[in-house]
Amino acid sequence: MEAREGISLNLDKFPEGIANLIRAIADKPDFPERLARFALVLRQTKQRYLSRDLALHAWRLAPADPRVRYLTYRAVRESAPQWHFPMVHDSRRNEAYARALRHFVRPGMLVFEIGAGTGLLAMLAARAGAAQVITCEKEPLIAELAKTIIARNGLGDRITVVPKELTQLTVGTDLPRRADLLVAELLNNNLLGDLVLPLYVYARKHLLTPEGRVLPETIAARGMLVGGLENGLFRMGEVLGFDLSPFNLMAPPTLTIAEGGGRFDAYSEPVEIFRFDLNAFQQPDGEHVQMEIAATRNGTVQGFMQWLWMDFGGGIAFENRPPLKSHWWPVIHPFPQEMAVREGDLLCLTAQHDQERLMIWPEGR
Repeated sequence: MEAREGISLNLDKFPEGIANLIRAIADKPDFPERLARFALVLRQTKQRYLSRDLALHAWRLAPADPRVRYLTYRAVRESAPQWHFPMVHDSRRNEAYARALRHFVRPGMLVFEIGAGTGLLAMLAARAGAAQVITCEKEPLIAELAKTIIARNGLGDRITVVPKELTQLTVGTDLPRRADLLVAELLNNNLLGDLVLPLYVYARKHLLTPEGRVLPETIAARGMLVGGLENGLFRMGEVLGFDLSPFNLMAPPTLTIAEGGGRFDAYSEPVEIFRFDLNAFQQPDGEHVQMEIAATRNGTVQGFMQWLWMDFGGGIAFENRPPLKSHWWPVIHPFPQEMAVREGDLLCLTAQHDQERLMIWPEGR
């Protein structure tokens, strides 16, 4: 069926009963709002993907309608998570990428990006002198917006947004040839949560020239022992005379420094836990290390704070170690129990990753 402003909705993928209900309201003046409410009904009946498709269609029809925006908010956020907003306002992150692209992009280069997002990195690559930029984006809604943003900034002739997952792209179809440079921003607070390692390996093997450069080149997880956290946010004890400590089994294994109240005391020098070369054609499926970390003061250690580090080459690096500010928050790995320490005491920790998550805990716990 044809909807408002040339935005079409293919009803063939919907069950007949649902398709008929949509047809019955399609000529109503408040069709977008009705469709958004219908999408919420479908979500309650566990038809999540049909619900999401209808909600996003309602949003496309009337993105400025306040009622539609409220009703479709959950579906839109699933496609375009809220972290996009603080990310593009992270001036230190933006400048690190801009400097790296200015330093390494050469005239005539084909630059490939994983994850278009707002199109910012692709446009920075074009501004740095790339002849052509190909950027892939698996979320259709974000891909649409990226195309709009890129065209609005006059770069639609040099930047192509491909609405596909990385592993669906092929040279000769989606890319005219193998790319000279790969750029991506796939890190999350915990470093590995957005599959940065396997995605870089795939792109390096299948879409980049043998001598092609990747940005960033190296990433690492660094951190230190901490105390002074607001215990009430992740640990229970006696409350009004009742022992609630068994509920601590439900405590999160990690939280961000913001969730921990923002305040902390350092109890060790910084250490590096894991480092990854993103130029590699293969990454370890997992790693397991044990560390001894010396306490630098007397007091109580409550956990291990972890932050991320990126090296782009050319003397350009980025780190979000406090007190440096970033849209990436340092992650706290709370210990099961607090540990009283004296200066010089060695705490034994185990650190492990499986390419998707990074885990840290006291040895023997």
